[in-house]
Amino acid sequence: MRLTEQIDKEYATLDTRILSEIKEKKPSKEFSAFLSAYKKYLLCCKEENLDGSSLYSSCRRNADLARSILFNVSYNQEDITLLCLKGSEYANNIQEKTSGDFFSEAINKDHYQTKTQEPYLIFSEFFKRSLTNVGFENNGAYIKIIGDVGSNLGFYMHTGKISIIGSCNIFTGDNLKGGEILIEGNCGDLTGYAMSSGSIIIEGNSGNNTGSLMRNGSITVKGNIASLAKIIYGGKIYCKDRQVYQK
Repeated sequence: MRLTEQIDKEYATLDTRILSEIKEKKPSKEFSAFLSAYKKYLLCCKEENLDGSSLYSSCRRNADLARSILFNVSYNQEDITLLCLKGSEYANNIQEKTSGDFFSEAINKDHYQTKTQEPYLIFSEFFKRSLTNVGFENNGAYIKIIGDVGSNLGFYMHTGKISIIGSCNIFTGDNLKGGEILIEGNCGDLTGYAMSSGSIIIEGNSGNNTGSLMRNGSITVKGNIASLAKIIYGGKIYCKDRQVYQK
């Protein structure tokens, strides 16, 4: 069974049933507090790299900010999904870029507390600007995304699973430490950059410099690879069911 068929079966009723049910529900007091926390985060956060810091440092800073704001806030998986619908109304284009850090930290906190195996649903299509860093430091959560995302999907992810009906920008699986990323669409350049474990499966195409500085793990591309990186230290890369790199 092709990856798209597997994912489409899982997502068969999401757009019509789950999304409509969430839209029709009256927001709870817990969600109101969660939305207020998101608004506070937007006012305080900074866009990545504006101060010259590394991407990891800026993501870590924004995640720490989100963690401190969410410390005494109660919310659940449904609130996270509802925030995709409501929260995008409050973020401007610059702020939206850092919203992926907030969602990632909100998921990390909830999963740490609940250990749920149910998926966290992210509807990225409601944001005007692509979410970046979704799944940052994921440590066991199952994240399902509907819509395209920006760069660094699964950034420094340790364990867990991310599946997406859509495409990703550059640096998908950047510094991936473990877990699985399943992509129905395409990926940009530098897929699997510096990954040390885990797997990335792409139903569509991958861009240039695929596997750059990769050390271990596997990348499987069902479509075409624009180019392999010149420097790859280890791992396995497959294209159209043919192994094109192994060390």
